Amino acid sequence: MRQRRLALVQWIRNPARMIWAKHAELNAIARARAAARRAQIDVQVRAAWIASPAGQAYVAGRRGPQLERAADVARERRTLERKIKRIDKRIEGATRAYNDLRVAQALGQKELQVPSRLPDETRFIREVGGPARAALMRYPAQARALAVERVNRSMGQTIGRGILPGR
Repeated sequence: MRQRRLALVQWIRNPARMIWAKHAELNAIARARAAARRAQIDVQVRAAWIASPAGQAYVAGRRGPQLERAADVARERRTLERKIKRIDKRIEGATRAYNDLRVAQALGQKELQVPSRLPDETRFIREVGGPARAALMRYPAQARALAVERVNRSMGQTIGRGILPGR
């Protein structure tokens, strides 16, 4: 045991060995710094390549076609949901305009002034429903309520005639 300890002390106290050890340590630090610089340069080169058209093509080729299809399906689904909401609003507006026109007719309104040319369906419905509502507002509330009741009754009879034969 003592001999090993003395050998260690002798090795530590030997200045040549300590200098060689220090050189080895400095060389190892230099190699590590060079490797870190090389890795950083590699990362920069790879990032520049990925940003290039060739890199983008490579990434797109590596991505699964299922991911792109899933993105397309999600986009189409959102588009359809928005279209359905717009169509629902149009249907509500058209139904409201139709009901207002039926009530105005039941009140005895003979004609309404509507522009002859309108660019699209939404504006057409709006421009037809607006004058109908304005005409309805000129009548008293009680007369409007009676007209709505008559329209509802006549619509129920129309539905009943279509379903039941002989009526």
